[in-house]
Amino acid sequence: SNSYVVVKGLRRLGEMVLRLWGYRILYGFRNTIATVLKHMGVGVAYAIWSGMGIALITAASVILWKQTFDFYAAMGIILIVSGTLLITSKSAVVFQ
Repeated sequence: SNSYVVVKGLRRLGEMVLRLWGYRILYGFRNTIATVLKHMGVGVAYAIWSGMGIALITAASVILWKQTFDFYAAMGIILIVSGTLLITSKSAVVFQ
């Protein structure tokens, strides 16, 4: 997602290579999520996957692109990370 800022429409070969490299990494994560789903419900796994994706993309945007980060964004990220930690450490529905 952060590479969209760099590529601006895939006009050059280097931009296309950057995007293809990113998709290759995502393909590897597909195997990871498949392994996780053997032990975890789909709803919980997807909630953790998407929530942490939001948190990591936001953090990368702040670091790489100097995106503004206000109090409400910080509180939202804290809630996402806290919820993920709570679900994975204490919930009985995680590992089935």
